[in-house]
Amino acid sequence: MLALLRPAELSDLQTAAQIWHQGWWDAHSFLADKLGAARTLTSFVERMAPRLEKTTVAEVDGRVVGMCVVVGDELEQLYGDGSARGKGIARQLIEHAERLVAAAGFEKIWLAVATENHPARRFYLKSGWTETVEFEYQAETANGHVPVACYRCERQLRAS
Repeated sequence: MLALLRPAELSDLQTAAQIWHQGWWDAHSFLADKLGAARTLTSFVERMAPRLEKTTVAEVDGRVVGMCVVVGDELEQLYGDGSARGKGIARQLIEHAERLVAAAGFEKIWLAVATENHPARRFYLKSGWTETVEFEYQAETANGHVPVACYRCERQLRAS
C-alpha cells in the first residue's frame, strides 16, 4: 500500500494525536504503572500541537493513517493506526524521515525505543537500524519527566 506523505496541518492535530495515543498504548502497555495516568488522549493532543510543524502524515484514500515527527537528527515519533500496520507505511515514513535528516546535513538518524518494546526493536533491527547504547529516556509528562529504559537505535544515512 502506497500512502501520500505530506506535512501535517492544523486540521490533522486530533487525528495525529489519536494515532499516537492508540499506538503508544498498543506498544507501551508495560509502562502503564509509570506513565499510564499521564498518557491520556488530551495529553497527546497537548504534546502533538507544538510538534505539528515537524510532523509528516501518511494518508490513504483521503484518511490519515500514520505519522512521524522528526526533530533535528531524531525520528522522535513514528505511529500508524491499526489499518496501516503491516502495509509498508511505516517504512515509507522512515525513509521520508531519513531524507529529511540527510537534507539537514546529518550523517546518522536516531530514535529511542523502550527496551521492553520487543516488537518495535525487532522491526527497527530488520529495517537496518543498530542498537548502540542503553540509556534512560526522559519521557515528557505534564508534571515533568519520567525515566524510561531505552535503546538508542541509529542508522547511517546514504550520501546523496
